[in-house]
Amino acid sequence: MNLKECNPTGHNGYGILWIFLAVLGIDVMERKSKGKIQTKTTLSVKYAKKLLSSIFPLILHLMQIYAIGSWYILIEQKLAKLEVMVSFVVVNLFSTALWHDVYRKKALIRDLVNKCQKIEICFHKNVKNMNFIINICLALTVIISTISALLCSFYMSTYSIEYKIYYSFFWLLRNENFICLLIRSVITVITSIILLQLPAVVAILSSAIYYKFSNLLGSLAEDVEELRYPAPEDKELLDVMKRYNLLYQLALEVEKALSSSSFLLLCSQGLNLSVVLVVFIVLDSNSFSSVHTWECIPRLILDPLIIVAIVLCGSRISSQIQRIRTNLQLIHNALNYEIENNWKTLEHVKNIMKADFPQMTALGVLTIKPVLILSTFGSVLTYGLLVLTKVNSNSTKNQRPLEIYRQATPGISYSQILTGQVTEHVAPIPNSAASPSTENFGEIFRSHYFCTLFVPSDVNNNLKVADHFL
Repeated sequence: MNLKECNPTGHNGYGILWIFLAVLGIDVMERKSKGKIQTKTTLSVKYAKKLLSSIFPLILHLMQIYAIGSWYILIEQKLAKLEVMVSFVVVNLFSTALWHDVYRKKALIRDLVNKCQKIEICFHKNVKNMNFIINICLALTVIISTISALLCSFYMSTYSIEYKIYYSFFWLLRNENFICLLIRSVITVITSIILLQLPAVVAILSSAIYYKFSNLLGSLAEDVEELRYPAPEDKELLDVMKRYNLLYQLALEVEKALSSSSFLLLCSQGLNLSVVLVVFIVLDSNSFSSVHTWECIPRLILDPLIIVAIVLCGSRISSQIQRIRTNLQLIHNALNYEIENNWKTLEHVKNIMKADFPQMTALGVLTIKPVLILSTFGSVLTYGLLVLTKVNSNSTKNQRPLEIYRQATPGISYSQILTGQVTEHVAPIPNSAASPSTENFGEIFRSHYFCTLFVPSDVNNNLKVADHFL
């Protein structure tokens, strides 16, 4: 079976995926023109394409430098929480590493796509057209991430000062105007492209290649099943052996091209979900705003879908390989009953079974199987529970004495405690070695809290504020 005789008509079956990758600076289907006369028109088009393809990589790297520097300043000024910012920066770095990984392997991916299409032609395999599905996935990714980014930018004018500072390039205007809103919107959309759209596009590419390769294995599995009844002939078995060897080589190339990308995708999206959990858990109800809501919604939608798509399409390859080996084993068992007449055919079957297909893995660290979905989500939930436990323990330790005292004396207002009007016996204050009397507690609190929080004049009005504020 010669692949050179099978010439694909084009790179069909991937929709507008190649256009999206070219916009992101990864022109997978770029070919160097050889022997063509270069005119002014062709040269201008060539340089224009190079300029457009270099815009996103430049923005990507500049945003990483800006993100690290600006979040460091915000943390130093105590305008942002360290837990959220560190995770945010790490997710940014994962996206940059993912871009470099795909860009470095774009020639390998192009050859892989061409070989898949050639084998489809040689196998006379009618593969379902995936253009519509891929285009829908790309459109939903852009719509969800862009709308949420714009809404997030809109609500920054009234909520979340740290987000407003970051997405305005530290250029805060006293009066909100169109320029300030435009700057925030552009930076928010660019950040959304880096954190959400880039991983989603790479995930669609990897899932599509996994799915197409699994279809080729499924076609071979069907042919092997047909050999079971009646007993296979040597010519048919040799043809299956050639196809088996061809797909074996292709499996090695698929693993080499997509293994590291799958690993980076699984790590970045799992970390993204952890960031969402940290935002929900660490921020209290007063700090949580519409900005955080619209920031978390696209992550909660796209991140699980990316993980599920990669794992399900990758594990489909393993299931087809198992199907092929099961049918070969059944043929081997059937030939053993008449080994004297079928010894030559039996040798062919044994030779085929010696070459075991490689497992699809994520950089050799994780085997891509359906159980990986449960383990990934389980790890994220476990991390969330640990953070929640830590936050609850810290909030209990840092609880103010006045709050503890009032919990032990229901029905008593803060103003009564502050003025020492409570004279009845109350239960001891929890978590304290010595429980002071009510009068002493009022005196202690007045001396340490009241004088520093409120102005001495107009005491009655300040006591009402204390009941409301504290």
